[in-house]
Amino acid sequence: MFLSRWKRALAALAIVLGFAACESGSGGARHPVLPESFIRGDSYGGFALANDPLPDRLASSASFDTEMLSASQVIGPEGGRVELLGHSIDVPAGAVAEAKVFTITSVPGGYVEVDLKATEDGVWVDAGDEGFLVPVTLTLTYERSTNVPDPAELVVLRLNGVDGEPEALPTSVDVVSETIAAELDHFSRYAIAFPDRGGDRP
Repeated sequence: MFLSRWKRALAALAIVLGFAACESGSGGARHPVLPESFIRGDSYGGFALANDPLPDRLASSASFDTEMLSASQVIGPEGGRVELLGHSIDVPAGAVAEAKVFTITSVPGGYVEVDLKATEDGVWVDAGDEGFLVPVTLTLTYERSTNVPDPAELVVLRLNGVDGEPEALPTSVDVVSETIAAELDHFSRYAIAFPDRGGDRP
């Protein structure tokens, strides 16, 4: 009986370790914990949200890796750029006094929604939440969106949480490249949006 209990304990341990290995994947890169969308439905605070099915498809892929939905770059006072799935962060010279890790994550949820972080290297402090010395430019693509009625009405929307008020930022639209851009004084969660007119949407 003792031997039987011992075998059951070893089997249980093997199962637990197996689940842990599946969660971490190769070097801990597979099946990461991504930011969850706090958006429910296709509208938010009087705005309709541009859709994007790609992040959902990537996150549900059997070969999913963090690099598919998140990109990071160490950027110092000289400036730099981070790109992901047609989106980008452009950090001009002088925006930060010291090198920081800039990260852009495409949030699965069915919309063009990105989570931005600028952290001190080696210390998880969201330096981007404290503001930048020079505005940083966020460019988002609506190339994959199928519900945009008029690109001229698109705005970069700062999402302020479930109970917060969304903030439409001054936005420039490039209909040729199918992108919109806005200057950011600090990092948060952002999306592409347009006025919600209900039945007028495609």
